[in-house]
Amino acid sequence: MANTNKNIFDITNNFFIIDSNNIDKIENRLYGFTFLNNSLIKNIEDLQDNEPQGDGAYVLIKKNHTKVTISQDFIGSYGLYLYKNGDYFAISNSFIYLLDYIKQTHKITFNWDFANYMIPSELCSASFSQTMINEIEILDRCAIINIDIETKQLDISYIDYKENTVELNSVEGMAILDNWYNKWTNLIYDLKKQNQDIQLDLSGGFDTRIILTLFLGSGINLNNIFIYSMHDDLHTHTEDYEISSAIGKHYGFSLNNHSMLNKDYINYSMDDSINISFYLKLCFHKQMYPRLRRQRKHIHYFSGSGGECIRSYWNMSEEEYIQKAINRCNASYSSLANKFQQSTKNIIKKAFEDIKNKFEKFGRSLSEENLTRNLYRETRCRNHFGKDVIENLFGGFIKYTPLLDPDLHKLKLNDSLCLDNNLLMTVILDRYNPDLLSFKFDSNRIIEANTIKHAQDLNRRFPYISPQIKEIITSGCDTQQKTIKNHDDVNFYNTIKNYENAIKDIYYSDRVRTMFELIYGETVYNFFSKEISTKKFHPLQNAYTTIAITKVFQDALIYENLHSLSIAESLQSNIIETKSSFLEKDSLLNHPYLENYVALRLDIKNTGECNNDLEISKTSDTNIKISKPAWLAKNGNGYTIESQKGSIEMTLRCINSGTLSIAFRSRDVRNLKKERIPFWIDLKQVNINGEIQLSNTKPIWHDSPFRISRKVENGEIIQISIQWEPHDERTAPIVEENTNTNIQTPDTIKQNKTSFQKLLKKLLKRS
Repeated sequence: MANTNKNIFDITNNFFIIDSNNIDKIENRLYGFTFLNNSLIKNIEDLQDNEPQGDGAYVLIKKNHTKVTISQDFIGSYGLYLYKNGDYFAISNSFIYLLDYIKQTHKITFNWDFANYMIPSELCSASFSQTMINEIEILDRCAIINIDIETKQLDISYIDYKENTVELNSVEGMAILDNWYNKWTNLIYDLKKQNQDIQLDLSGGFDTRIILTLFLGSGINLNNIFIYSMHDDLHTHTEDYEISSAIGKHYGFSLNNHSMLNKDYINYSMDDSINISFYLKLCFHKQMYPRLRRQRKHIHYFSGSGGECIRSYWNMSEEEYIQKAINRCNASYSSLANKFQQSTKNIIKKAFEDIKNKFEKFGRSLSEENLTRNLYRETRCRNHFGKDVIENLFGGFIKYTPLLDPDLHKLKLNDSLCLDNNLLMTVILDRYNPDLLSFKFDSNRIIEANTIKHAQDLNRRFPYISPQIKEIITSGCDTQQKTIKNHDDVNFYNTIKNYENAIKDIYYSDRVRTMFELIYGETVYNFFSKEISTKKFHPLQNAYTTIAITKVFQDALIYENLHSLSIAESLQSNIIETKSSFLEKDSLLNHPYLENYVALRLDIKNTGECNNDLEISKTSDTNIKISKPAWLAKNGNGYTIESQKGSIEMTLRCINSGTLSIAFRSRDVRNLKKERIPFWIDLKQVNINGEIQLSNTKPIWHDSPFRISRKVENGEIIQISIQWEPHDERTAPIVEENTNTNIQTPDTIKQNKTSFQKLLKKLLKRS
């Protein structure tokens, strides 16, 4: 075991950027892993001239003299993210990495529908192609990118994996199934023959039981591997453990024998742990399973991930699924519920349309039921299970997912004589280890008796012919070497708590809260905060959602990062105050970009002779900024004064007689095109020498100021009192006066919109 406070996770080595400008510098590379002929492949050199067939979790980059080809595994575990703007393109295996790369030089806009949809979403995104940035799409899991090196033209082709096209009740179907079984049992056997550390998940459900059939048929001693079953105080896990224990007793193996795993690892830093999950999953998943350490020697980990794709699951129509998703947009979100419902509907309907179009290109149409099940495979499965495999890889675990084998997915789930979508699963269990059907399943789930009978009939009709029996492997590694010390469990628990506290610090920071509340208001943020303090199971899931939206929204607004090295450093750099500080009035001012919404600027001048001037003798704002620009030095002298306090009192002394002129406006802020961005603020009150100059709220910005002028005498004392607030269209509709400006009023102003976040949306589109 080793500890480190240093960052050891190399972001640039695990994620890539390929764009129109760096094609010549691209090198062949395999990110992740695949396997061929029972051999694990982690380096492109080991592939030789072979092409992976979708097994594993990878992105493969191959370059020859004329083109670059980028392919991925069957489920699209990393994800391939594409930014296109005119002739320019950029590609990455990380959404956040791509966003940070292009935002400084290329226009990006915030996808409001996607963000609104993610807030009430259940676990992870069900969007087929959309992301939180309109200009970045996630490509189809079947997509292959082809780039012509000379012309820099990008083309996308697609692999047809023939999902659910082969009849189970056929010689071909049963041959595919047996080849799948033999492939995986041989792979497990070879791993153990090489004395590798193996972990197997076992629960009370369907999917891990199917994986157990592979291990029971592999010829290895199951007491020489680590068979993990959750054993805690959660009701579901209690049942899981009871069922798993009964199965273990029947077959003579023990559960949770930690001595079977090597615990030689190196600890990640906090930044490492955040970067691993966030660069991989942020904006697409609401739960992070942080990698706090990395195994020095790989643990080969088998799970039932993706089993939902080969059994009865998400058996509902398109409309039923949409309604179910909409129902999550409940009253907890107050007045925003309707907005969330509409966005949710938009995102999911677009996903269904994309899936229909995909399979139409392959010459296949999908029934209502198959459409929703394919939505699961195309979106939920890749975002949950696919990314989980990569997350585990960064922790030193090679996670095998036999139920996501592309060959297995060729099979139909039922046949004309048995319409139960659990038929394929039942055939597997009965064919390779029928005793497993005699144990109960969790949550009172069952397999129908008629389905079991039909599966038995199929297996009698197409009997499994076992290959040559392998010699049973009984040897194991040195258990003493693998024993983990008790205090290490305590240290690991403390590290998890430290990670959770780091996420909470980011979530509760003024920077995140103020930005999120500007977009969605206090109700949603407070609802999430209550969840964090009360939920027992994944209480931070909406903290991740909040952080994701805040980060991406900010990037879309300002087109630049906070000039930090990684997303972890960026998010943690401005953690200044604790949650209790949010009651302070000035908490809005902590983020530099938000200052634009609250900063009042005064252009003040004593006009007359060239030596006319002003002396600012007193101000109530100790943080006030005063400058004397050259452009205010003609026919007198003037100053620009800026405050974010919300109310100030100032005392001036006039030097020489003249005309005192004051312009009240907001900051001069410009986008990348050098166009001014209208940051409106509400001027509430202006008094000069006790005389009311403004009594009603007046919206102002840089190009639409409020002006005052009056004659002054030499030595005259001027007392000024001002109050202002961030602009609120609900109380102060904007009516622009005829000013000398070529900046058009935003559409929100013309249409008299009623919320501040809608104004931000329009400003975002303008910039």
